[in-house]
Amino acid sequence: MTSQPKEATTIPGPALSLVVGWLTFRGLAWWLTGIGWLNSPLLLSTPLLDGLVGFMCLAIARQLWVGTPGSVPPAILILLMHTTLHFYLLIYLRPEIWLTLEAWTKVQVLIESGTAAVLVLILLFIRPLRRPLNIAE
Repeated sequence: MTSQPKEATTIPGPALSLVVGWLTFRGLAWWLTGIGWLNSPLLLSTPLLDGLVGFMCLAIARQLWVGTPGSVPPAILILLMHTTLHFYLLIYLRPEIWLTLEAWTKVQVLIESGTAAVLVLILLFIRPLRRPLNIAE
């Protein structure tokens, strides 16, 4: 007897769609920065590292979207990393860089870090992240 694969019984909810969209967008941005197609005044690591972090974000986004068990903790970690990394670097380690950034770049850092923090809260406190699939039988 062969067992048939089960049909998907849940679909991503709106909150999970926001998280997956952000991870996909940010992963592509890191990947494009890593290969040199996107210039960033905040490039403070190597292009290889940016490319690898971009691929990791894309992989986590895919796992969240399809509902892979255990994919929420890595997503929380990558969002927390993004939330705290700029603040730690620009406020504590090298505050002189913050003073030399343009106003739009400062706004970008604040918006991206704030959005990542809100997405962490979504992943931690909004349950369920997936909705039942209503198929009329």
